[in-house]
Amino acid sequence: MRVLAASQLTEEKKTELKALHERLNPFKLHRDIQRQMKQINSFELELKRTMREKLKHPENGMEEVGRPLATGFLRPAEAGCPGNTDF
Repeated sequence: MRVLAASQLTEEKKTELKALHERLNPFKLHRDIQRQMKQINSFELELKRTMREKLKHPENGMEEVGRPLATGFLRPAEAGCPGNTDF
């Protein structure tokens, strides 16, 4: 390791870095990261499923989120009120 050639490091720190380097296993590190990513993704999917269930309308089961609000000049035509579509 190039860093061990640095004169600014104490012998104690060099010994500590050597021990750390010997313990590191890039393949195990990769496996651990992949396992943790799968766990995070499963938590995310569970959270999305839970939020979808909580956002359902209590009367008809339809989701309340994602539908545009009918406000202002974009309001859909209602009984006798065609709305303003001149944009």
